[in-house]
Order: sequence, then structure tokens, then C-alpha cells
Amino acid sequence: MMYALKLCTNGDINVIEVPGNKDWRWYSRQIGCDLVEVVRPMGLESPRVLIVDEEGLLKERPVINFLASWLYETHLHGNPICGDCLVMEEYETVDGIELGGMPKADALKLADGMKARIWEAVNEIKKAMGISLVRV
Repeated sequence: MMYALKLCTNGDINVIEVPGNKDWRWYSRQIGCDLVEVVRPMGLESPRVLIVDEEGLLKERPVINFLASWLYETHLHGNPICGDCLVMEEYETVDGIELGGMPKADALKLADGMKARIWEAVNEIKKAMGISLVRV
């Protein structure tokens, strides 16, 4: 079985199982959107990619995903990632480039590394975008 990370806007990082027979609808259901986009952020080593909501910024009330935005280097260019997203791997097949999961041990190690840096990511993006978060 292979796995992916789901990076949630509330800061949760979940390891999820990736089915072998997935299509674009599986990705969109996982992150709650209609259109998905593959992003190759500098903050992730190849072959890892982000699967993001193509229309995340166009939502009535977009929610910034601080960790995904940090991986995408929003603090350098100002364009945030909004909504939940997936971290997956690209691999080459005879039919072209495919998206897939990673071994569970790799997913858990990656998740632990990201959890250790979540507040660094939040603070970097808040500072770069001039955002002040209010706790209730």
C-alpha cells in the first residue's frame, strides 16, 4: 500500500492511503475542490509534488494553507496556496508521468519533519503577507 500526506488548512498533517485505481475525482474529493493542479514547489524535493485546489484563491472566503504556501515559497513571491492539499510523488511510466503515493515509512518521516516546522511556516507566511491572526 502507498500513502500521501494531506496538509489541512487547520495545520493538521494526515497520512492517507492512496488507492491504486484513482482518477482526478479521487484527488478532488480528498481536498474538497472541483479542479486540481499539480504544483512542484521548491520546498519539496523531487519527485514530491503538491496537489492543490486550482480555484482556491477564487473561493468566496479563501483559507490560506500556511504549510503548503511555505513549501511553495509564498514568502518570496506573495502567491499563497489556499485550501487543503496533498503531497504525493510523480513517477514516469510508459504512458507518461503519473501521480502516486510513497511508502508509509517515508510518509511518516516527511509528516514528522513538517510538523516540526509548522510554526516556522506559519510565522514566515504571516510576516510576508502582513497577516495578523486573532485567536478566539
